[in-house]
Amino acid sequence: MNFLKSILVSVALLVAASSANAATGTYTDLGKIAVLDIAEIDLGLNAYTATVKPVGEFNHSFIFTLPELADVSATLNNIVVQFPGFDVFNIAGATYSILNSSNDVLGSAAAGTSFNVSGLAAGQYTFNVVGTTTGIAGGTYGFAINVTPVPEPSSVAMLLVGFAALGAVARRRKTL
Repeated sequence: MNFLKSILVSVALLVAASSANAATGTYTDLGKIAVLDIAEIDLGLNAYTATVKPVGEFNHSFIFTLPELADVSATLNNIVVQFPGFDVFNIAGATYSILNSSNDVLGSAAAGTSFNVSGLAAGQYTFNVVGTTTGIAGGTYGFAINVTPVPEPSSVAMLLVGFAALGAVARRRKTL
């Protein structure tokens, strides 16, 4: 019977410690974003596809807000549409970056690669895409942003307190 009580107390402490983490999961909606030269868009699934019609250089800026401390990973891909002998949609030299409110580059990469930025504080950030369209009808790209909240220090402390309590219960049981 004492063994069953110890198990139940241990499970209860683990559940209490794990539920203390207020920042779990990933954000599925970054809300409305403002885009330079494009209408405001709802980034519902953290992904977006853009077609750039005029042939030549372009610079798109997507503004998003993080509600709390988070890690951000991003990827951008050039979507090429070809017919035999020519490109309909293509982008040369596409790069993308995440900037803070002071326009400092926090991370950047070329199209086709991804990057991560750890520990971004709550606030406003810009996702910037730059390139040159080379297809006869322009170019197309798609990007995805994944935001993962970082647990608060108090949540980690509660987890450690839960483990300490488990150790105390185990030690008490061993001495009896």
